[in-house]
Amino acid sequence: MEERRMEISRYQINQQVRTVLIRHRVDLTMIDYSYIGGTVYLSGTIQKDSGDEFMPAAFESLAGDIIRLQNVTDVQFDLTNWNVNRGRGFWDITKRTGNTSRHSADTPHKQGAISTDRTHEVQKSESIKDVLKDILNKDDKDDDKDKDKRGSPD
Repeated sequence: MEERRMEISRYQINQQVRTVLIRHRVDLTMIDYSYIGGTVYLSGTIQKDSGDEFMPAAFESLAGDIIRLQNVTDVQFDLTNWNVNRGRGFWDITKRTGNTSRHSADTPHKQGAISTDRTHEVQKSESIKDVLKDILNKDDKDDDKDKDKRGSPD
């Protein structure tokens, strides 16, 4: 008898992923997840809702539970506090050292390198013209402050 798999929506799979994360006691305030094209993507910082660290064996269990969900074929991790990669039949899991803040400008991407990238959340919609005007005005004010500090006349 042919097994018939019912198609379920992306929303339903994301709900099921959330259920798995809750079952594994993942702090949902620190991690983002999304299902796209058969793959579940997890990003952010993963830790227990109690604040305790995850152990490597817990990743294998978590990933296994997610992969067993209908229509899910893979799990990809992009975490600030762990490196998690899937090999053929095994998981390569190592703890990252250093800053684990999700939105830190000082998160190292390469040994010895510091990123100056920052995440900015847009609170309201503005026209590009208004944004550029604000930037130019800020630059003019900064220049005036520099002149005042140096004692330069206008």
